[in-house]
Amino acid sequence: MYRPFTPAPTVDAPPIVVAFAPSHRQQVRALLTDSRVARAFFGQVLRDEALDAWIADNWEATLEADECRLVALGTHDGRVLGAGCVAEGTLSYVVAPTDWRRGIGITLARELCAQATRDPRGRSLSAIVFRENRASAALLEQLGFRFAGLSHAVCSAFAARERLRYVLSQSDSEGTPEA
Repeated sequence: MYRPFTPAPTVDAPPIVVAFAPSHRQQVRALLTDSRVARAFFGQVLRDEALDAWIADNWEATLEADECRLVALGTHDGRVLGAGCVAEGTLSYVVAPTDWRRGIGITLARELCAQATRDPRGRSLSAIVFRENRASAALLEQLGFRFAGLSHAVCSAFAARERLRYVLSQSDSEGTPEA
């Protein structure tokens, strides 16, 4: 049964968005090992060694200034509610299933876009989502991303399923809604 995506209410207290630090690694890893998150992000559940390799390659090995990696922390307990990055012009993010539909993803993605579009090179951003992940597609559209077509695998960790590519140009991001 098709059920259209409807935005959920936001969290009572917005999360604190901070730079990813090595101390966040275990919580981010735990987030990515949750089967619901893994299926939404990778399209499949990864074995431990594949997940560790992906984290090392995509989060820890390239913490340079031109690539931002952020985590959203709960204001009361400091736990990682979500994590995201912009690397090589591509936005990606994950949110703990217990915090889905609470505004964590939009808060995190908005901050990632804001930091990435401060880049004086004026590059555009892209994001890739699985076709069935309507919530993530709606989040991107809310931020001003535009559907740009189908995407091919960018990482061997991702399942061979149809993915949608969205883009946000520097001029698009200047009008990104704040709500």
